[in-house]
Amino acid sequence: MLLEGMGNRMRASLFCGIVVGVIGHVTASAQGTRAAGAGQDFYGVYVAPIYVAVPEVSQPDVFPFTAEGERAHDEYDVFSAAPNQADDCAAESMPGVLWSGDPMEILQEDGRLVFHYERRNTVRTIHMDGAPPPEDEPHTGLGFSVGRWEGDELWIETTHMRGGVIRANRPWPISPEGRVTERYWREPGGDTLHMELLVDDPLNYTATVTFGREWVFSPEDEVLPWECVSLGPRDSEPDIDELARMLEEL
Repeated sequence: MLLEGMGNRMRASLFCGIVVGVIGHVTASAQGTRAAGAGQDFYGVYVAPIYVAVPEVSQPDVFPFTAEGERAHDEYDVFSAAPNQADDCAAESMPGVLWSGDPMEILQEDGRLVFHYERRNTVRTIHMDGAPPPEDEPHTGLGFSVGRWEGDELWIETTHMRGGVIRANRPWPISPEGRVTERYWREPGGDTLHMELLVDDPLNYTATVTFGREWVFSPEDEVLPWECVSLGPRDSEPDIDELARMLEEL
């Protein structure tokens, strides 16, 4: 059950019979300036080609599981394993936010790239100085991302993730030792931002697993504030009084 606000954009979900409303306040976000010679200008706001909750994704027809990967796949239960089943406000993680975070804004700040996703106000920092992660870098939900330009393509490698699944609520595992590589490109003069995602995780897969998706540049859109109130685990009794109070504020 979920109540989340995102500015003037309204969304509603039906979960265990509870109707959820969303509101928020529109704020402007600054667009960064591309550094000279640093590849193509990708900066700005992007949305899915057709605005839906889950964007169209290309993925393997058959996953090259190891024995451990197949075991994790078969034992995955979305109703107990997915963090958002116990906490509606659970933080987004990599690489799952790549599919669920829309809209997103790409900025440049202090020589780094910043990917700001509307969902959960998720912010990723992409280090562009070429330095590897520190030896004592902890494993976190978003991991440690290092980017580089190869001509007009942006490549990002992320390690030090906590692990879990590649896409939220789907049984494709990724371990804390996994590595994901994003490749972004736009045709000259085009508005479509393409992404190819390569997942390398020898614990779970015998070969690289490849995904893909697209966004559309949308300068008239904004990344809006995301407010979230968790109404408890999926199988808990809803707090009707609290829900009524929230709905009265809409």
